[in-house]
Amino acid sequence: MTSNTPLSTLQTGNNYYAWVRTARPSTNNRGIYIYRLESNGATTLISDLKKASVGDQWQWVKMNKKGQATNYIFTKADFGSGLVVKGDGLNTGAVYVDKILITDDVSFDPNI
Repeated sequence: MTSNTPLSTLQTGNNYYAWVRTARPSTNNRGIYIYRLESNGATTLISDLKKASVGDQWQWVKMNKKGQATNYIFTKADFGSGLVVKGDGLNTGAVYVDKILITDDVSFDPNI
């Protein structure tokens, strides 16, 4: 099931987990980065997924907080007005991103 629920409906004080459905067809390609869209149009990096975590087959990958390889917890404030996904090679077909999923269920794994 797909839901296009606005980020504004997220509850303040809850923990959230971000998953990205991605593939990286070459081991030479780097990572995926999620940016928070600010109300003035600027972007702030909130998540950085390094290349070792992304395989050549489509998979859901849990995104970590920027610079914190084992911290996967986000808050409503982390998402700001929206999200922008960027990747090294994203525009050249070197890294593919299909979907972003945000959940408050710590045990949820879309790969299962």
